[in-house]
Amino acid sequence: MIINIENNQKVVYVSREDINVLKHLNYKISSSIMEAIKKNKNNNFLKIENEKDVLFFESLDWILNYKEIKNYSKKQLEEKINAIFLEKRRTVNQEERWLLSYQFKALSEFLLYKKGTFNYRLPLVPDSNGICLNDDEMNYEFYASLNPNILLLAKKNKMPFKRGDVLPEAFIESCLSKVIMNKNELREFLGDFEIDRYLSSDGKFVVFEFKNLDKDYPKEEKPKGIKRVLAKVIPNKKLP
Repeated sequence: MIINIENNQKVVYVSREDINVLKHLNYKISSSIMEAIKKNKNNNFLKIENEKDVLFFESLDWILNYKEIKNYSKKQLEEKINAIFLEKRRTVNQEERWLLSYQFKALSEFLLYKKGTFNYRLPLVPDSNGICLNDDEMNYEFYASLNPNILLLAKKNKMPFKRGDVLPEAFIESCLSKVIMNKNELREFLGDFEIDRYLSSDGKFVVFEFKNLDKDYPKEEKPKGIKRVLAKVIPNKKLP
């Protein structure tokens, strides 16, 4: 479950697996949730906007809150997974055991995601708890997304980008520099990495995706400089 603020409204993204668990446990599924299922039939995550439905999902403590765990270290995740495993061994109630098994599976998948071996395919939207930078002319905004390895450039007027649009390269370089320096300080990218740059399918965002090319880089080595990386990600002045 991902809780986010969009257009001054609280929304919740829930996975299809969460919905399947609700059905398995015979929860009453509201008509608005059923409508969201139909509307998002090709997506892993369903966007829930109805206020009552949002409150309903927030009340389910067995669904993992993505924003609460996304900054956990691998060690912290492993400790939490082990704690759930031990709790399940002590639990007699079958429904509680089933929910603990679901939490165990969800956390294990998230640990694999942190290790780079599992693809969550998170919704491509700005993270309301993340950075938001504006250019001097206030024409563009640069956001953190729900995926910590993806940044988004959007037009302030919400209009989509088009092929051939001239982009604010100096603003982009400044934003990427700040983010890369922050990631280096947090020791998230200790080896070689690159940034893929592409247009989102709906045209709302220019997407900048960080990819670590050397996951086993020794910790005592210094991070790579940013100039070479920026040269790769800003090769031209227009969208391809």
